[in-house]
Amino acid sequence: MMLYDVEKLKKELLEMDKQLYYRDLTSSGGGGPSIRIPCYNYDGTKIWTDKVLMKGWAPRVGLEWIPSYAYLATTDLNGNAIGPEKPLMEANIHLGIYRERDDVGAVIHAHAPFLTAFGMARSRLKEPPGSFFSKIMEAPMTAEAPAGSIELANNVVGAFKGNKRKLVLMENHGCTVVGGDLYDAYFTLDDAEDAAKIFFFSHMKLE
Repeated sequence: MMLYDVEKLKKELLEMDKQLYYRDLTSSGGGGPSIRIPCYNYDGTKIWTDKVLMKGWAPRVGLEWIPSYAYLATTDLNGNAIGPEKPLMEANIHLGIYRERDDVGAVIHAHAPFLTAFGMARSRLKEPPGSFFSKIMEAPMTAEAPAGSIELANNVVGAFKGNKRKLVLMENHGCTVVGGDLYDAYFTLDDAEDAAKIFFFSHMKLE
């Protein structure tokens, strides 16, 4: 049995965190991605380990995103840190999803502004928009709960449990997406944010 190249995963995670920041999908100190570390049998089949690599408590430094391997944290599926770095605030969301979904290899929690605003406005729509917006219309919204709380984690994890869902909106808090790998999760988030942005632009009242 062979462990996946963890240094490669660290590089991918840092690049993804950078992409989320510069795509305006999260702030420098909020949200973040995680990857479940795999290993492989000698026949090439993938097996998940009980270890997760995720963004740690990265400090804000000015206005720029500062990449550093020192800000990455590794935990087991129960949240026990493996190393000195403390995992991100919403670690329980990430870990709970991994425990429930064997098909998930990556989780991204984001404070995507258009998706967040769309979630706040959706309940007030007088009629549903067109089919182009079906993915964000059909995504469930979890009830609001304090950031970093077990209640919030349970709400989000519960929405992903027992299904193949990839996107969940979080009331007044952004969203969480999952995928088979980091890029799969990111493309779901990127597409959903674009749909929400187009929704708002297309529903603006032109004078």
